[in-house]
Amino acid sequence: MKKFFKSIIKKLIITLSFLILMVLCFFLTNIGDSYSLIHDYRQMVKTNIKNYYDETVFSINNKVRVTIGLKPLEKPTIVPETNNVSVSLENTPPDTVSLPETTASSDYFQIPFYYDGSNAPNHISKEKALSYLKKASSEWERACGVSFVYKGDRLADYINKENTIPGETGVVKWASEMDGDAIGEAHVGDESGPASGFVLSLSSEYFDDPDEDVVPVIVHEMGHVIGLDHNSNNKSIMYESDQPNAKLLDSDKAMCRYYRMVWDGMSPEEAKEKNGILTN
Repeated sequence: MKKFFKSIIKKLIITLSFLILMVLCFFLTNIGDSYSLIHDYRQMVKTNIKNYYDETVFSINNKVRVTIGLKPLEKPTIVPETNNVSVSLENTPPDTVSLPETTASSDYFQIPFYYDGSNAPNHISKEKALSYLKKASSEWERACGVSFVYKGDRLADYINKENTIPGETGVVKWASEMDGDAIGEAHVGDESGPASGFVLSLSSEYFDDPDEDVVPVIVHEMGHVIGLDHNSNNKSIMYESDQPNAKLLDSDKAMCRYYRMVWDGMSPEEAKEKNGILTN
């Protein structure tokens, strides 16, 4: 009888010990998770405080610079690391297109834009469209130091009746309907600042044909965003209709340099004198 009770007690002790061990393991595991959550929360708070501090310091610095007559600093554009693309003005085969680098040198005057690819032709992916935009922008970078800089994606569902948007950042979009026979359009808003609130539209129907080269049209419309009118010389890419082998002429480059100098604070009279002939 005593042996029986001893056996029962022994089994109870073993079972109880096992239960205590299980509870202890569960408790220690939760302690680890709790510590991880607390650590993550503290990191998040520290990051938010740092971002707020950086934003405040940036704002104060710019106010000081404006007060003493200096040009405000521009925030750096943060984009994922990507491979650079070196391409000509001809259409690039789909399998050779990669996302272009979208930051510009501090020597360039940067015009920021969002991209809306919701109505893009099926054969033009976002990466391919951005590579075309980068190629077009590089033409103006070489001509006069003006660069169009991709800031992110945004639906162009807030365009007003003047076909522009509020604010200083523009948008590039694809349109299913265009005015008349146009294959590209550019409208600039009334906000203060260079090319503020511009909308650059490309015909999704016309460029649904993979053989049609969209890059020269983008270069042309970017010229209008900068401020250039049509050039009467049909060898210019700023001619009123698309022409084969058209390029930026000296008059186009001079007009772009003029706008860039004015944006940088030079008087219009001095900018005209430095650039010589500005007529297109």
